[in-house]
This record gives sequence, C-alpha cells and structure tokens, in this order.
Amino acid sequence: MKDQHTKELLEKLCKNIRSEKSTLICAIQKLNDKELVAETTCHIEKLSALLSKAHTNLSALCKEHAADDTLQKMGTMLDMELKTVTDASDKHVAQIMIDTVSAKMTDNIRLVRDYENTGCSEGALSLARCAVELDESSIEAIKTYL
Repeated sequence: MKDQHTKELLEKLCKNIRSEKSTLICAIQKLNDKELVAETTCHIEKLSALLSKAHTNLSALCKEHAADDTLQKMGTMLDMELKTVTDASDKHVAQIMIDTVSAKMTDNIRLVRDYENTGCSEGALSLARCAVELDESSIEAIKTYL
C-alpha cells in the first residue's frame, strides 16, 4: 500500500509540474522584460530538475508511467493565446504566471497534506514540498513585475 500511495503522489506531482511548466513556457514567449524572462527561465529549469527527480522515483516504482501529454500542452498554448489576445503586456502575463503557479502550489500543498500520513515515502513527500517552496519563491520574484 505504501508503494501505491507513493506512486499516486508522484503521478499527481508530475502532472502538476508538467502543467505549470507548459504554462510558463507559453508565457515566456509573450514577455519583453529580459529580467522577467531570465527569472521565468530559471524557474522552468528548476521545475525540469524536479520533474526529472519525480520521474526517476516513479520509474523505480513502475514501468508504465505516462509521458508528457501533447494534448495538454496544446490546450495550454491555446489558453495562453486566449488570455493574452487583448492584453499581452508583461504585467498581464506576469499576473497569469502568478495565478498559474499559485494554483499549482495549492495543488501540491493539498498533495502533501493528503499523503503525508499514508505511509507514502518521505522522498516523494520531500519532492512535493520542494515544489511548494520553489513556487513560493517564484511568486515572490514575479510579484515585482506587477
């Protein structure tokens, strides 16, 4: 049962990180401010590293975990286009990024709370906590561009 809870947590965490990363990749293409681009790129790189660790842990548990979802990526691109059709300013895109990162941070906090007393591995919980901390610091950095 412990492995099942760990697998569920890692699968949900991977999904959250992929979704957040896809949105930030779409957002970065809309930005003009070089410092905000650099900040966002740094956050994307950290998400990639975290996703890689989560995938490695998940692969150790099962061989059939899902890869990136192309349809989800396309949906994210369309969503970003719709949100920026009337206002593609850096300030507006920064707000979209904060909204997205905040939503995923909330999802990851919920994951930690839901799985911390289930016997889930501490390594998986630690990855989820790292995602929350990364999102908190990113939100604070992006707020300066509002």
